[in-house]
Amino acid sequence: MVDKKVSKELLLFLKLISFFKKIRHQETEEQAHFFLVNDLYNIIPYKQCIVWAYKNNKVVLKNASGQVDVSQRSPYAQFVIAHIENIITEEGLKSTDDIAAFFEKESFSAYKSYSLADYNKYEPNDVKEWVSPHSVCFFLRDKNNIILGGIWLERNEAFSKVELAMIADVGDAYADKLAMFKSSKRFFKKSGGVKGKYKKIVLAALVFLCFLPVRNSMVVDVEVVSEDVRAISVPYNGLIKEVLVSPNQLVKEGDVLFFLDRVQLENNYNIALQELETSRKKLEKTQLESFADPAKKSDFRILQEQIKLKEIDVRYAQERLNAASVRANRSGIILFSDKNDLLGQPIQAGQQVMTLANPESIELLIRIPSDGIIKIDRDVHIKFFLNISPLESHKAAIKTVSYKPQKGANGIFGYSARADIVDVQKIERQLLMH
Repeated sequence: MVDKKVSKELLLFLKLISFFKKIRHQETEEQAHFFLVNDLYNIIPYKQCIVWAYKNNKVVLKNASGQVDVSQRSPYAQFVIAHIENIITEEGLKSTDDIAAFFEKESFSAYKSYSLADYNKYEPNDVKEWVSPHSVCFFLRDKNNIILGGIWLERNEAFSKVELAMIADVGDAYADKLAMFKSSKRFFKKSGGVKGKYKKIVLAALVFLCFLPVRNSMVVDVEVVSEDVRAISVPYNGLIKEVLVSPNQLVKEGDVLFFLDRVQLENNYNIALQELETSRKKLEKTQLESFADPAKKSDFRILQEQIKLKEIDVRYAQERLNAASVRANRSGIILFSDKNDLLGQPIQAGQQVMTLANPESIELLIRIPSDGIIKIDRDVHIKFFLNISPLESHKAAIKTVSYKPQKGANGIFGYSARADIVDVQKIERQLLMH
């Protein structure tokens, strides 16, 4: 048992040494960011790892594990940025003296650990949808006590002291690497400045930027919905007796969705059968009597026509009885709020009870508040983010916008827009995975 324990610790130590060696050989800052957020998992398991930089008193996300490009405008990214900036403000990490006091002597890495309860003062409503129960934010500095950036890690389990110490060592080495990149990128030397033609180039560039159009933008709620939706209604007035499906359940064509109350329909059907049987017996009696009394033949013809009408009544009652079992008119996902909202409810003929969506044909539903509407250029793709992958942006093309605002389920008036998703197959794959 002792040998196995030593072997495991030795293997972890060798991984850490190998990681330090590889990080030193990264040639560009982008390569170093990508390497850290993805390869650090081999040493310390995590759910999400983000590398961020601190420039001009602002936090900028540089790279994230499992992502090629990180958008700064996604709700999750905005939360992480705001939280880190709040830490910097609360800890006073804007002066060299305060930064020196925050870090241990001869250490270029320091951290703060957080749980969901610590986030409530920043985002009390939505934070649980974005961030894991436990997270830790590492801050990195250079020799001049200037914050270079840091590392954001989160996962479902709390980080142990040993793990935090190992990440701190990684951060210390990474801070030295970032300081080296920073010194190599200096465009202006201390002994010189922008002179002559360089001033003119900079001035011309500034003037040019002043004439560039400023694009308006807005942040709204979007929902991935089916483009092909069919309504499920009832053929006659009645009460919903039983619901056999659950919301968002996948059903096949012909599956029974719910039953209407059948008591009155069964009574009508039985009465129609009894009347038909009575008419038939009367017809048999009249037929026998017509042999002795020819005058009965006229009554015989009348009874034959009456039987035809009774048979029509029976078929009609049978059809209404069969219609009490409302079935899916195709395969798809059945959509409604809740079973308890439907049971015992009086329904009018033609009233929509449920909707049946085609999961293979999706589009984007955009809800725009009335006070936030802007002129929409349909030639420009919009960007949206899914809750299942909050750091990855997707594109869609606006195709329709409602003419006038309507009151939504939340009681707020707004416009509805629909858009075609550019990479719809990718979205479908992500939705199926979750």
